[in-house]
Amino acid sequence: MKQYQSLLESTFQDLFNPVKDVDAIRPYFDKDYTQWVDGKMLDYDGFFRHVTALKEVIASAYIEFIEYIEDGDKVADIHDVFVTKKSGEKLHVRVMAFFTFKDQKIASVRELTQLLVGDEADQDIGSRLA
Repeated sequence: MKQYQSLLESTFQDLFNPVKDVDAIRPYFDKDYTQWVDGKMLDYDGFFRHVTALKEVIASAYIEFIEYIEDGDKVADIHDVFVTKKSGEKLHVRVMAFFTFKDQKIASVRELTQLLVGDEADQDIGSRLA
């Protein structure tokens, strides 16, 4: 397994675990974390507002890695997110992401998301804040 693959898998597992609150994933992220997603920039606090917004609507989700390349402290991947919302609705989102790590934490990510299955109102699921 690559150096950061298990860290990403753990992060996603804790992120989408409905029992755990937002603070459970803070240790995975550098305090100067930034995320550029679908043309929007989220800083550390903005990202956790995003996670809180997701936890309000998502009952469960799992990640399937399609492509994964690691080079030093950088990871590029394509992964699919299969979501069941609390309403029972299903979403399938494809994510293309480029991660940078610092001191074994996620320091930044640049990503594009594509809603493959789901209501058009969920097009913003990758960057939703409320």
